[in-house]
Amino acid sequence: MLRERPLYLLDTFEVGNWAKPGELRKRRRAGLRIREEDRLENTPACMGDPSARLEKMDEWGVDEAVLFPNRGFNWENELQHDLDALYVNCAAWNRWAVEVAQAGAGRLHPVGHVVLDGGRTPWLEEQLRLLSAAGIREAMVCPGLIGGLRPSHPLFDPVWQLFVENDMALAWHVHSRLGSVFDRPEAWCDNDRDTHVKMMMVLFGNTAAHLALADFAVNGVFQRHPDLRVVTAELTADWFTSLGPRIDGAYWSWEQITGGPLNPALESTPGDYLRRQTTVVCSFPTDVTPGVLQMMDAFPEAFAFATDFPHPEGLSTVDEYRSRLRDEIPTEHEKSFFGDNIAKVLR
Repeated sequence: MLRERPLYLLDTFEVGNWAKPGELRKRRRAGLRIREEDRLENTPACMGDPSARLEKMDEWGVDEAVLFPNRGFNWENELQHDLDALYVNCAAWNRWAVEVAQAGAGRLHPVGHVVLDGGRTPWLEEQLRLLSAAGIREAMVCPGLIGGLRPSHPLFDPVWQLFVENDMALAWHVHSRLGSVFDRPEAWCDNDRDTHVKMMMVLFGNTAAHLALADFAVNGVFQRHPDLRVVTAELTADWFTSLGPRIDGAYWSWEQITGGPLNPALESTPGDYLRRQTTVVCSFPTDVTPGVLQMMDAFPEAFAFATDFPHPEGLSTVDEYRSRLRDEIPTEHEKSFFGDNIAKVLR
């Protein structure tokens, strides 16, 4: 409940075992009771208890793990028009993340959760300092417009600098607030001098994450903040192999059509910034495609391994990932893919 309003969160309140939510929903549709072992209070301990997760990691042979918030990408959408409610819930998660990091003794790396709707606020400064002091190096935010403005708007440079100052990467996870390319296009194009940006946006991609990366690269956020890192998780991976060339092609086309560069201050190609400052997490069977493998050869630092544990729709366990895909990862890139690239983000 939010005050007097019930919140809709995937209608899974009684479901505890996220390894098989589809099976549990089928039981409900058939009018069958949820089995006692599958109720929320009987959730397998390794899905939420730090000590049990460490035991599971030992069983898998995993040294360290990054842990994303599970419900935040749902309730943030429900609370998006109530900034105070967002602040309270994110702060509660961040306090828990600090406890998990302490319990993990260097092996568990929870991802914080912050909202940017207010810009660089005392609340945001406090939360990032709290997380950074605990050694947490990623904070989940929603890619997209901030208060109705493009993320590259000069008003938000202090926000990105705050992330750099706290040695914190932006973590973009699949999210209920992800908009499409047609979500308020005038906001993405407020620097459009020649009416071509809206057409170029179609070439950039069709979700807020693709568009925000293009915005960061083309409009100079990555150049102005060379230590800023973006990590995309559970957003699939094959799109990244073509996004840079598409942005570069559209950027070049702009100059041919208008007679001048879209961003005269840019010192390199947008695609170069994109590949240099983005890490794309692979957690689905389709994520290691020939295109990804080819880019892994050219840019071995761009991709990193993940499971979707305990969810069933991706690669839910390490063993499943290895059995399906390990033979396809070039041997010379295994060390980077299975650890080093994320280790760099985590410092």
